Order: sequence, then structure tokens, then C-alpha cells
Amino acid sequence: MPRLGNNSISLEGLMKYFKIIFISFFLLFISQVWAESSALSKKLIKEVGTFYYRNMFGHIHQNASRYSVSLTTVSCGHPVTVISSKNEEKKTDGWVMVKAGPYEGYLLENSLSEKR
Repeated sequence: MPRLGNNSISLEGLMKYFKIIFISFFLLFISQVWAESSALSKKLIKEVGTFYYRNMFGHIHQNASRYSVSLTTVSCGHPVTVISSKNEEKKTDGWVMVKAGPYEGYLLENSLSEKR
């Protein structure tokens, strides 16, 4: 078998190079799929409108239950955006899904007012 000289490429080095390229393309593909799915889920959320909290103080809860984790506290007159998810068909017994700042959670519907 003829020698290629000192500038020959070893098979192991070539395989490492192809592994790096394959992993890079795989990660790029996964990140694109993830970005498209998160953009699709954001399109499924519909804003109902802006309402104002009318009690003195209250909590935005993680789930539609008074005993769930409190994400943040709101005070009287605090604006919240009421949102509803098209893919969420369960009844929440008087709770509405709201967004206040970076938090998305649940508030009781009767604690909201259209006017400040």
C-alpha cells in the first residue's frame, strides 16, 4: 500500500470530525424544532382583555385552587391581562387564567373589574 506522505489524515481523526459535524447539525435541528413548537404554543393563547384587581390584596396562583402555590401578589387596581388557552378545555369553577408581568397564573373571576 503506498504511503501518502506526512500530510495524510488518519481515519480516527476523520471520524471525530464527522461526529462533531453530526452532533452540531443534530443540536441545530432540535433547537429549530423547539423554537417552532414554542412559537406555535404562543399562538394558541388568546388574550381576552385587560382587567383590574378590585380587592385590597390577592395572589396569582399556579393552579386554579386557593391552596396552590402563589406566584405573585397583586394589589387593588393592578392591571392583569386575562388570557384563555384554546387547547385547555377544562372547567376552572370561577377561576380565570391571567398574565401579570412575567407571571401566568389563576385569579378568581369575581375579583376582577373592567374599570380601575
